Amino acid sequence: MSNGVVHVKWYRKESSKNIIVHASSAHPTAVKRAVVRNMIKTAIGVSSGEAERQESLKQASNILRSNGYQARAKRIRTSHATSSTKSRAGKLPLCLPFITDKISNAIRQCLVRAQLDDDVVLVNIPNDNIKRQLVRNRLYDRTCISENCVVCPYGKAGDCAKTGVIYEIECLACHAQYIGETGRPLTWSIVPVDLNAFMCVNARILASLFEIRGDFKKVAFYQQRYEWAKREMKEIHWNETDGIWYDYDLERKTHSNTYYVSNAVPLYAKCYDDEDDIVPRRVLEYLKAAGVMNFTKGLPTSLAMGSEQQWDKENAWPPMIHMVIEGFRTTGEPDLMEVAEKMATSWLTVTYQSFIRTHAMFEKYNVTTLTEEASAGGGGEYEVQTGFGWTNGVILDLLDKYGDKMKSSSNFVSVVLVPIFVLLWHFEWSVVF
Repeated sequence: MSNGVVHVKWYRKESSKNIIVHASSAHPTAVKRAVVRNMIKTAIGVSSGEAERQESLKQASNILRSNGYQARAKRIRTSHATSSTKSRAGKLPLCLPFITDKISNAIRQCLVRAQLDDDVVLVNIPNDNIKRQLVRNRLYDRTCISENCVVCPYGKAGDCAKTGVIYEIECLACHAQYIGETGRPLTWSIVPVDLNAFMCVNARILASLFEIRGDFKKVAFYQQRYEWAKREMKEIHWNETDGIWYDYDLERKTHSNTYYVSNAVPLYAKCYDDEDDIVPRRVLEYLKAAGVMNFTKGLPTSLAMGSEQQWDKENAWPPMIHMVIEGFRTTGEPDLMEVAEKMATSWLTVTYQSFIRTHAMFEKYNVTTLTEEASAGGGGEYEVQTGFGWTNGVILDLLDKYGDKMKSSSNFVSVVLVPIFVLLWHFEWSVVF
């Protein structure tokens, strides 16, 4: 961001830089050419200007070189498509294992000599490799071909809930062996409460939209889905003892009973019956009992403060903060609406103080910082991002709803008007009439 103009360049995460077909692999040359062509095309396409394009091309070229590609990107020839390959639709596929480019070309020449090239197209089946073996085995195999291998959710009891599980996979077809270690629990056996809450609110929103259109058949359909989702949410996720929704562990057949801010998403989604009017108050009591309402710089994602995973770390994510605030605000109960107001004004103040100190709006914030202002969050596979779309969106919405409540501050202008000015200064706004 510079002078109100957004500059965009191509970026590839460090952990993904080598996940491309290597130049020395046994894949057909056409596949390798497509890898290079698509990478260069993407790097150029997402860049906003010439300087960004050059920087993106430089990064793409470096990645290609590290994977054995000698030629510079702009010298890669891409004009090998023939009239035959341009009109593949409608042709019968001749599927054969790929051996070498020489053999594939010989087969194509045979098709031409037999005058079958207008009706038949050669499709090369790539050689088996470790990636294909991993994907196929992990999705479908229920037993390991190596003695020490663990496949979740079919491994030993409890394996999928542990970190540091060592697993070994042998690819017999490609003569390779893969040994890895999980950095976090494998969650294939978890029914996530937040995902189901989003599906629930989607049904409610769709019912409302179709009502506006007058399509009452669709209204009835999605309203039925919404009512069904509420029942399932209560039956599967609601924990009457703790007064909160939890993820459900299919392997252990029990609730996770662990605090995550996502436990409160059904409150935002209104995925509970109106007659259960005590539910929002129980959610508030749960948050208090978990101790997270004592954090003055936002609700932590979880209480696993030592984790390096960004969704476990001491991060406060603006969308989650906004959902909890909206969950309490939309109850219509004065005391719960007061809780929402207090959370909103606190978040506005904290993020503004952070902006004054850092001159940036972050994608996530650290709730345990010892400084007076919130600092950037951390964890994950990349540096914390600035900008930031959802942070600015949350701030603008909270200012719209609670800006007048900030008047009690000793400096209303600096706390309310300056953030609005800064946000508008950083972004170009256009109105189409």
